[in-house]
Amino acid sequence: MAKTVLITGANGQLGNEMRLVLDGNDAFSPIFTDVQELDITSKEAIDAFFANHHIDYVVNCAAYTAVDNAEDNVELCTRLNADAVEYLAQAAKHRFLPTMCSTEPTSDHIAKTMRHRHAQYMVQPNSMASADCFNACPML
Repeated sequence: MAKTVLITGANGQLGNEMRLVLDGNDAFSPIFTDVQELDITSKEAIDAFFANHHIDYVVNCAAYTAVDNAEDNVELCTRLNADAVEYLAQAAKHRFLPTMCSTEPTSDHIAKTMRHRHAQYMVQPNSMASADCFNACPML
């Protein structure tokens, strides 16, 4: 039976790489989402999505990556790179799901926020290149 993998940020660079990696892999049934299908900055949207879908794994590929603009867009950057990761981690932890989040802090403020929030869910931010990300993810 194929394992269901929730992949957020599916229209970004890392999300598109996940599409290529999982294409033709019958061991997994991916659910590719981007903001149109699932607003990961909304805890309520995440909780509703998890309630309506059977999910075995979570791979968060969504992130605010415009480093040069991060200081000017602190709120959006925090919502995507800290709040959203926390909400996904909470939902996954509550359901005992393996989770991988690849998020690069885009400022010192965001990095501190991410370290503080993610530590309690055992989700550590990282900035692995996509190929390394796939190699590091045991399900792939």
